[in-house]
Amino acid sequence: NYFPGGRTIGAGTIHINESVRGKSCLVETVAQTVATAMNTLMNLNTTAVRNDLGATVATNTITIPAGVNRVNITGNIGWTANGTGYRQAKVFKNGVGARGLPAATMAAFASAAALQNLSGEIDVVAGDQISVELHHTSGGNLDTLGASNGAWLRVTAVR
Repeated sequence: NYFPGGRTIGAGTIHINESVRGKSCLVETVAQTVATAMNTLMNLNTTAVRNDLGATVATNTITIPAGVNRVNITGNIGWTANGTGYRQAKVFKNGVGARGLPAATMAAFASAAALQNLSGEIDVVAGDQISVELHHTSGGNLDTLGASNGAWLRVTAVR
């Protein structure tokens, strides 16, 4: 029993797809202004810091390549200091947020910038698009930190 893109182990009952390896990581290189109470896709540099996953990358998305069925998603968002409301970041798959996708909500910080982290594993198929949506309730426009401590999104193949 041969597993495409992988190898057979033992009597053919365990299959490991060795071709499923790699990461795709995009970073935010300039600050992004996010309007209050508006859902806004996080803008990322289209030049991947690392893309040995072979994913297709765009300003807001990492598109899953063929052969990948599960990924670990990690990300970071830096917000400028503002003491009003809350900050929220949600991972979207194909433009939709859903139960089981990584998300984080936190209170605002008046005296310091706030860093928000996301992490989780999800099932995927080839062509799925991974993005991050930002939201806040500061009462005015709020910037991300950009290149200083910027935002980033990393998708790592698990299987």
